[in-house]
Amino acid sequence: MRADRATGVCADEFDEHRTNDNYYTTNNDNRNNHTAGTVTTYEPGKTIVVKSDKGPVSFALGTAARIVSGAGHVVKSALRPGQRVHVYYTGTGETRAVDRVVVNED
Repeated sequence: MRADRATGVCADEFDEHRTNDNYYTTNNDNRNNHTAGTVTTYEPGKTIVVKSDKGPVSFALGTAARIVSGAGHVVKSALRPGQRVHVYYTGTGETRAVDRVVVNED
């Protein structure tokens, strides 16, 4: 077992957690799917529509949905049409619910 002296975290455990995090963002298993594209419509607290390479995709925005920058900071301003985003969500079809929206920083 490797240890990270600066943080006191076992590096083997860190690697295991990092692998699990990647699992959720790269697998389409209904736990945490991902879509990238540009915002076409945004209604705070209600919906977001993103134009992806597969066409427009609509998502429900619940109270738990977070909108953050690529650095992980909460975005306080409203999303604008044309902004590039990555949407992480659960569910499929009509039941896609946003977990978080990551706004690309240009």
